[in-house]
Amino acid sequence: MNPKTRTALEAGGFSVEDNPNDFLGLTAEDRQYVEFRLQLARTTRRLRDEKDLTQKDLAKRLKTSQPRVAKIETPATDVSLDQLVNAVFAAGGGLADISQAADTAAAALRPRSAGEGGPGGQVSRPTAPRGSALGNAPTPFSQ
Repeated sequence: MNPKTRTALEAGGFSVEDNPNDFLGLTAEDRQYVEFRLQLARTTRRLRDEKDLTQKDLAKRLKTSQPRVAKIETPATDVSLDQLVNAVFAAGGGLADISQAADTAAAALRPRSAGEGGPGGQVSRPTAPRGSALGNAPTPFSQ
């Protein structure tokens, strides 16, 4: 962040954190859980697209509604881990896809060296889709 902007925000009473995890107050376990949920949702969407399935088609396979599939692909906070895993299977995936989602989540959380991704090794990642409460997702590790 631009030092001048940072100073102005702090002067205005705002707290500025260098690390979004500090701002959100996520533990290492919370970050793993949230990242795994995100990767399962992305895997579901990728598999659905590869199979040329619509959300409505996938909803029929899951015996749910199209809006629910949209929430699964977000992943909204009211979507359980069980529903995310079932969606991967219903979209034609298997255990290898679940494992790959876990590996991708773990890789996204690995510390980066200073040469990777900018100052201090921080890497910019896309944020959750608009309307998603992913950052507020309850985890088994939250108190």
